[in-house]
Amino acid sequence: MAAAAGPWARGLWRACNGLMAAFFALAAYVQVNDPDAELWVVVYMIPAVLTLLVGFNPLVTGNFIWKSVSVIHMLFCMVWAVGLGYYLLLHTQQNILHEEEGRELSGLVIITAWMTLCHSSAKSLSAKCGSGNPKSRHKSRSTPASENTIIKPNDNNPRPPYLFQALIPDNQKQQKYPCSVHVCMASVKN
Repeated sequence: MAAAAGPWARGLWRACNGLMAAFFALAAYVQVNDPDAELWVVVYMIPAVLTLLVGFNPLVTGNFIWKSVSVIHMLFCMVWAVGLGYYLLLHTQQNILHEEEGRELSGLVIITAWMTLCHSSAKSLSAKCGSGNPKSRHKSRSTPASENTIIKPNDNNPRPPYLFQALIPDNQKQQKYPCSVHVCMASVKN
């Protein structure tokens, strides 16, 4: 999502995630009659919940728990997809979509592709949030190299950085709290 794309891009991204969350939930629901339904319901419900969260708030992709769950699930799906692909390569006698394993492989590929898109949106959001956006009301300020210090106004620094920003170590500012430092923290004025 480029910053120059306009305000409609964020709404479109949220709507697409809502649609994919409904798709994954429906895919989980139709697995009820499958012999291994418990496994497939979980496989589809995890991305349904994750994409629903992105639909509500696209910045959730920067959350450590969201990232951890999605990465683990994507790795699981990729390993399983490779195994199914190898099996189909050796045993398929007709179109792969006519085989149960072929349909399972397709579902795993869709899950992996959409979760990868969500991860790439997290990187672009954190890279563009607060900087490079002409409509941004908050300007980011850098803190000195020393960590966990409170900065007081002086001649060189007439206005301290955003409240509590100095309490966040420099190496974690953009990784752990993308955008929240700019949006949630109030500035301290002289």
